[in-house]
Amino acid sequence: MSHKLLDDAVLRAQADPGDMLGKTASFVTQLQDALDLPGDLPGETPGRLILGGMGGSAAVGRILAPILEETAGFRLLVVDGYRLPVLLPGDLLLLSSYSGETEEALSLFEEGGSLGVRRMVLSSGGELMRRAKKAKLACLTLPPSYPPRAALPSALGRLISLLGSWGLTPFVNLDETALITDLEKAAALCDPELDGPENFAKKAAMLLENHRPALVAMAPAYRGASQRLRAQFEENASCSSGAFELPELHHNSWVAWMEDTDTPIAPLWLGSPDAHPRTLIRRRFSEEALSDKHIPFLEIPALGTSLLNRVLTSIFIGDFISVYHAILRKVDPANVDPLGAMKARLNQIT
Repeated sequence: MSHKLLDDAVLRAQADPGDMLGKTASFVTQLQDALDLPGDLPGETPGRLILGGMGGSAAVGRILAPILEETAGFRLLVVDGYRLPVLLPGDLLLLSSYSGETEEALSLFEEGGSLGVRRMVLSSGGELMRRAKKAKLACLTLPPSYPPRAALPSALGRLISLLGSWGLTPFVNLDETALITDLEKAAALCDPELDGPENFAKKAAMLLENHRPALVAMAPAYRGASQRLRAQFEENASCSSGAFELPELHHNSWVAWMEDTDTPIAPLWLGSPDAHPRTLIRRRFSEEALSDKHIPFLEIPALGTSLLNRVLTSIFIGDFISVYHAILRKVDPANVDPLGAMKARLNQIT
């Protein structure tokens, strides 16, 4: 594939009329602004945090849950459906919906109220925020006018602040300066004005060509990152993708990868600095087998000295790759009409 489409500003703008590249680049400022905001935060640390949400609104929980479990032994449980799990004393239910109109989050809000569980809301407005304010609940407010998936940094910043207020590591001792510096380094690798041969994300998008991206977490803390980036390729690039874990994929998915029975994949490795030594050996053996079949692969960089920084920089770089991949595929990265059509049909049934 030619990188002219990615390097020419006019052609990029024509291919990206919703400016998803600009929204992706706003990751750093969004996160910083959200971290600096005062919050309506409850003081009592819960036994568990149950985050109810869907899509991009659930991604914030999926990303932070494995980091919390690894660094603080704290349980953050994501519920992406209409019903709550069995509740325990001390649970806090955080309803996350960027629009405030997600029917699953509204269902969980009402069920939580009927069960008497402590609740709070993470949203930019809508019906969820209206109900929360009526019930006089704590609210973490997000800025409006973003596609939900592009508002992830704001949601991350608000939730990180909440976790820090509870004294949970690594968030209570968060080095915000180092985090922003590492994210700015990641942005520099993917800057739209940086031409293809020097631009990591553009080169990665070109390497993918017509392959199906396979986001492979090589350490448990990157599970949420792999799921987030799978969704980004599917929403931004309209490209069927997959989220995998190594070593788990060597116990099942590897058969399909090697037997040529599936759409060609291209593994994108996540979390190499935090991987177990045996997992790195598995990666090396995987790459040898993939090379024999002329299947491309690459590692998404993880920058920084802290686990949080490495996970977030990996996600930020992966977001850029997904948008560049959309442009190369001549797909409008802002278009999610099939999601809207399904919601419209559901709204006809009360």
